[in-house]
Amino acid sequence: MGAGLYLDSTSAVVRNSLFRNNAATEGGGLYNSALATTTLIGCTFDGNICTKAGCGGKANSFKVTDTVISNNYQSNADDKTEGGGLYSSTGLTAQNITCTGNKADTGGCLYATGLGVISNSTLNSNFAHQKGGVYSSEFGSLILDQCQLNNNTSADKGGAVFVGGNVTATVVQMSHNYAAKNAAGVYAVGNFTAYDCTFDNNAAVDRGGVFYTHEGVFLNRCNSTGNLAGEHGGVIYTVSGTTVINSTFTENESKNRGGSMYAQGAVVMDNCLFVRNHAEIMAGCAYTTDEVRVNNTIFRNNTAHDHAAGTYSGKTTDLQNCLFENNISWDR
Repeated sequence: MGAGLYLDSTSAVVRNSLFRNNAATEGGGLYNSALATTTLIGCTFDGNICTKAGCGGKANSFKVTDTVISNNYQSNADDKTEGGGLYSSTGLTAQNITCTGNKADTGGCLYATGLGVISNSTLNSNFAHQKGGVYSSEFGSLILDQCQLNNNTSADKGGAVFVGGNVTATVVQMSHNYAAKNAAGVYAVGNFTAYDCTFDNNAAVDRGGVFYTHEGVFLNRCNSTGNLAGEHGGVIYTVSGTTVINSTFTENESKNRGGSMYAQGAVVMDNCLFVRNHAEIMAGCAYTTDEVRVNNTIFRNNTAHDHAAGTYSGKTTDLQNCLFENNISWDR
């Protein structure tokens, strides 16, 4: 453990240090065995290798600022490694970090068991064999603020993020992420909440081109463009309900139902725009087995190969001040 640096310190602060090409079972670059927070300032973790956890570094918790985490990886594809870059046994706080080219079984760059808070950071081109191309947490929640998560991949679920709790995103871009199963962007066992975010050109082979949640989705002032799901929900798939406000959905597609969204709970759409979305089977824009309430929303040039080029509801529908224009559905 800790091939580069091994610590047993309750007050560990590491500044302006480079950890490169180190290898260990855990904490290839750095390992702190103490039940304390390890602070990293202006450091670089590059090309470190591990077989179990934290190829760049492992600690009880991390506070990371102005740090680059790049090209750290598990030694072979059969390793069940958690955290290609950093592994935290509890929480993780990161500000102004760059995560690029890291690989692990779970959490390509970052893994934390507790709460994760990441701000003003770039998290691109990371890979997970299982969950969370960038970030994974089986039990915690995640807050993202002013971050970019682009070109990340999971060979299972959560192309960018897998979280066992809730996810909140503010001023976040997710672009060109990919999942071989569900959720190219975020897979949350809890709920997903987003403000002022952009989601474009993400693709999932199964459900949820961007999101898959168990407890609902809330979007406000967000734009979703060119996302794709091989099954249901070109942008959103949730086993609960969805609320979207002041948001735009353009040219999203599902190969089954719900070109933009698929919800098993109630759907609320207020002051939104849906343009050129498509579903191969049903509901070019939104599909729900529950009720729908729509207000001040435009549906234009959307298509479906079966019925409901706009919205399909399995229960009560309440529409007010809406426009449906040039939408097309046709039987096969």
